[in-house]
Amino acid sequence: MDDARYACKYCGTEILWEKSDENRGEIWCCEKCGEPFCAQCAIDRIGKQAYLDMMQMKKGDELILCPDCYAKNAKAEG
Repeated sequence: MDDARYACKYCGTEILWEKSDENRGEIWCCEKCGEPFCAQCAIDRIGKQAYLDMMQMKKGDELILCPDCYAKNAKAEG
């Protein structure tokens, strides 16, 4: 069992890996830059639907991205 805490790069909330914070949701690590981010910060920055689509890989993306990398990727595509 991994009891390591990861701090969101945006809000600083520390969350146990594979656990959920009551207010911030799960912690994820960007598969491009490696930075940890919480679900709530991602939703606040890229929008709820974009977050859900990314997590369900609906756009054909194979990576979970932090909001910064998501924005860079969206600019490159659009």
